[in-house]
Amino acid sequence: MDSCIRTLKKTLDRAVDLLALGMLSILVVVVAAQVFSRYVVGRPFTWSEELARYMLVWIVYLFASIAFRLSRHMGIDFFVLLLPEKQRGFIRTAGDLLVFGFLILVLRFGAELVGITLPQTSAALGIPMGLVYLAFPVSAGLMAIELFYRLYCRLTGGRP
Repeated sequence: MDSCIRTLKKTLDRAVDLLALGMLSILVVVVAAQVFSRYVVGRPFTWSEELARYMLVWIVYLFASIAFRLSRHMGIDFFVLLLPEKQRGFIRTAGDLLVFGFLILVLRFGAELVGITLPQTSAALGIPMGLVYLAFPVSAGLMAIELFYRLYCRLTGGRP
């Protein structure tokens, strides 16, 4: 059971990494094509600026979830480190549970936002705006999965 969960988690992490890097690569190509078409050809693409903006939104939220997975978000643990090891674990678990609750709320209200904005379409691309706003709950969901995995490992004595 434990190895199955680890395998699923590794697969999800790899997929998110590849998606984020792929989107970043596409963004670079789109922006370069936009600059070329605007300043060299003199006829800018009408869709590239909007695509770049929406891809950047997705990239930011995907990389935020990656940073969360790698514990790269800023945190202040000065006072926690002053406590004995047993109390540190309790404080960290309590903090993780609070963050998990917050992420569930973000997921819920983000899904509502997607539902509200789904009928609206973007000006140049004509895509549903709900797809753009979907980055918010997807990122929160990825962070919640990571936090759930950490809590699972902490409670079962495994290493995340």
